[in-house]
Amino acid sequence: MSVVTETGDRLFAFFQTVVPLPAAKSGKASTPSVKTLDAGLNKFYAEARLQRKKMRPGLFRRARVAFYLQQRLLAAGYPPDLVRQVLFAMLLAAFVG
Repeated sequence: MSVVTETGDRLFAFFQTVVPLPAAKSGKASTPSVKTLDAGLNKFYAEARLQRKKMRPGLFRRARVAFYLQQRLLAAGYPPDLVRQVLFAMLLAAFVG
């Protein structure tokens, strides 16, 4: 497995723990509160920073990780607007520098 897919998979798994998809079986779309979502996203950005420091990627590898993560999140059923906003914020908060 490449460094890009390993890092993308770690970030994907972490994202799923802090921002879970609503349960489809219950029939109710329970959206998390803004405070819970914000706290979860801050943890995700901290994890992304940690992964960047471990991986020490160049610009193209960072872009490949972000693209891979985007594809995984969309395939899992996360809304495209949420994915776009989260990845943009992740790039600025964790992958710049």
